[in-house]
Amino acid sequence: VCNNNKIISKEDVLKIKDEYYIRFYCKDEICASVENDHDNYFIEIPDINGNLTNYIVYTCNYNDIELDQCNSIKMINGENYSVECKSDLECLSNKYYKNRCMYNEETPIVHCDDIYSNKLFLGKSSYMYCGKPPGDTCKKDNECSSKNCKKNECQFQDNGPSDSDGAAMYTEALIIIGILIVIVIILIIICFCYFYKTKHKN
Repeated sequence: VCNNNKIISKEDVLKIKDEYYIRFYCKDEICASVENDHDNYFIEIPDINGNLTNYIVYTCNYNDIELDQCNSIKMINGENYSVECKSDLECLSNKYYKNRCMYNEETPIVHCDDIYSNKLFLGKSSYMYCGKPPGDTCKKDNECSSKNCKKNECQFQDNGPSDSDGAAMYTEALIIIGILIVIVIILIIICFCYFYKTKHKN
């Protein structure tokens, strides 16, 4: 399965600011972009010599493989593709078990997400963060590329700008205008009181 991925270094990935809904998989400090984590099962990443290798991204944990709950076939654009493997080298995790790619605690898959923020009065922004991919095991948020660890599993990072942001900006503008009006009224009252007292003293 061939992908038209953007290839850049991990160092350059971490320099990306204020871009949204972007994500990368990295190997040996070389990263390739992916459009959709939810349906991404393969990825091509070059080595240091520029030679492309197609890796299986679809990865399972030990228990799912043992219980035969790890798929062997995945559908991409209406076609079925095998996600079975015969060696560690076929897996982005660099570890296989019973013909399935398995999460590797010794050398976890490196995945990078844009971390989105939309703070009152400061507006929207994002920065890149790299860590374990969605589905991998975790104990703390900062282990995951999404910075979101729930029930010992890294979660997907799907947060970003939406249509509701326009309404939020409108609300913020109204709040700012309201604060300015209050400040102007207070200043007018202070000035009025000052001149009133000055006039009556004279």
